[in-house]
Amino acid sequence: MDPFILKLVLSFVVGSLWITGATVVAEKAGTKLGGFIAGLPSTIVVGLLFIGVVNGAVAAGEATDAMGLLVGIGCVMLVVFSWLVSRGFWLALAIYFSIWLVAALGSFVYDFHYFWAGCVVFLVLFFPSLYLLEKALKISSEEGRKIDYTRLQIFGRIVLSGSMITFAVYLSKVGGPLLGGIFSVFPAVILSTLIIAYLAHGVEFTRSISKALILSSPSLVLYAILVRWSYPEFGLFFGTAISYVVSVAFGWPCYQFMKKYLK
Repeated sequence: MDPFILKLVLSFVVGSLWITGATVVAEKAGTKLGGFIAGLPSTIVVGLLFIGVVNGAVAAGEATDAMGLLVGIGCVMLVVFSWLVSRGFWLALAIYFSIWLVAALGSFVYDFHYFWAGCVVFLVLFFPSLYLLEKALKISSEEGRKIDYTRLQIFGRIVLSGSMITFAVYLSKVGGPLLGGIFSVFPAVILSTLIIAYLAHGVEFTRSISKALILSSPSLVLYAILVRWSYPEFGLFFGTAISYVVSVAFGWPCYQFMKKYLK
């Protein structure tokens, strides 16, 4: 088998198992812990790792150039979604996806290679987004719910998440690392979590998850920062392990803050 085809197959298997497992854990743990876990680095981990395997450590670092910008825009997207969802879930989800797609394609078309500027944009957007969800929209957290999964639900998650990871790796080969990196932060976990939460529990439970998802977004940006440093220094696999452990450890105080101070 062609080595590149093998890597695509592996990326589908690893990505789908990782993300499907994350969504199952998220739904059973309540909106604070569940949403927070769902928003931790997942797609980005597998996507950047396989971009590194295919294109090398330097290319994987370059693939993070637009991530701070896109994660910041993702925070705004969750606010817009939470505001609109009571007017129609599928409309809100379509607007959510459209904003992400325009931002992603824009960063690719204009060849966005300003990583640290993107991180500043993230900080500028993160805090107002959290404030709006907590104070303006007054979204409260909810306890976990029992969910009976069907085979179709699990199969759908596997196909969605695995396809997004595989597509990111493919695009990194044919379109360059920047496009692959952009698709490695495609909100597959968020979209699948929101859809399943809405179908199982309705609007308010879904809005509660969106607030918790924002609290884990700093870990995504930190993961991208660490990858840019650790991949050249320690290699792909040790660099991935270091970046993931540190970014998740950093996320723990964010979760404790949410438990103590947010509704």
